[in-house]
Formats: sequence, C-alpha cells, structure tokens
Amino acid sequence: MELDGDVPRVAGQLRDLAGLLRDPGLQAWLQAQAEAGAPVARAPVVAAESSMMMMHQAMAGRLDAMRGFLGELVAAGPRLGDELGRALTAARATTGRSGRRRVSGLTAACPLGG
Repeated sequence: MELDGDVPRVAGQLRDLAGLLRDPGLQAWLQAQAEAGAPVARAPVVAAESSMMMMHQAMAGRLDAMRGFLGELVAAGPRLGDELGRALTAARATTGRSGRRRVSGLTAACPLGG
C-alpha cells in the first residue's frame, strides 16, 4: 500500500482513532459488545445473506421471463413466413401496382414484419 502523498492525512486519522479508543465510554461499549458476543457484527451477515437471496430470486425471475420470451419467439418462427406473405399480399392489394416498389422495399427493410 503506497501512502506517499497521504501520510499526513492518514497520520491525522490514526491520531483521531487513538483518541476515540481512549474514551472511557467507548471502551465500556466495546467491552459490553465483546462480552455479549457482538450481536451487531452478526446483523450485517444476515442482511447480506437476505440481500443475496433477493438478488438471486430477481435474477431467476428475469431468466424465466427471458426463457418464456425466447420460447414464444421460437414458436413464432415457423409462422413468420406465412404471416409476412399475408401482409405482403394485403399491402399489394391496397397499394396496387404503383406501390409495388415501396412494398418490396418495406419488406426488405423489415424482414421480421416489424
């Protein structure tokens, strides 16, 4: 750990910490925590485990949603050609021959029917 430029700041922080540790009130509190088995130190571990479980559940939910979407997408694949063919036929019927070039350009630009 390199402290070249931070030595004065760190030295000041260490002096402040040493002063706090000499405080009789703080010493009594630390002693009480040590004798009680430090329940405060265990609380963050429980909170961290709970937080990790919540993150795991959220990720699992997102993965399930993605699997469902991908399943729908795969199921739609075989129908896509027929749907595009019907859309192209309907577009040609409404635009006539003059719109043929525009319709072809539209289907080339949006091959997924979007």
